Amino acid sequence: MADYVELYFGTPQDVDDTTAITYLGELLGVRFEPSSESYADYEAHDGRRNYDLNLGIEEDEDDLADDMPFTQMPFVLTLRGDRNMDAEMEAIGRKLIPQLRQRGYLPARLIYGTLLLLDKAD
Repeated sequence: MADYVELYFGTPQDVDDTTAITYLGELLGVRFEPSSESYADYEAHDGRRNYDLNLGIEEDEDDLADDMPFTQMPFVLTLRGDRNMDAEMEAIGRKLIPQLRQRGYLPARLIYGTLLLLDKAD
């Protein structure tokens, strides 16, 4: 089983990266800082959970068979915790989707492991 979920999402055209990062941090109750890790552009922690944020993911084609419009979702938030926290990470991701939708951060896809679609917003 995976020990993380990933939330892929787009941003409104008039929103810059800094605004998106700040908004996401507010939703999660954390402050994102630049990451020194190769797998993340920004990271945040809240004691028990880790959040890795990648900006500008460059996928050159969509995976229509799995309903993944990658080219429209340049941001990826990875939510990680201990292995027994899978359900909690999923719940946090599911809670974020309507909040992102409300501000126009679309499309959004919540993924578990390697492309098990959990939730989405268009």
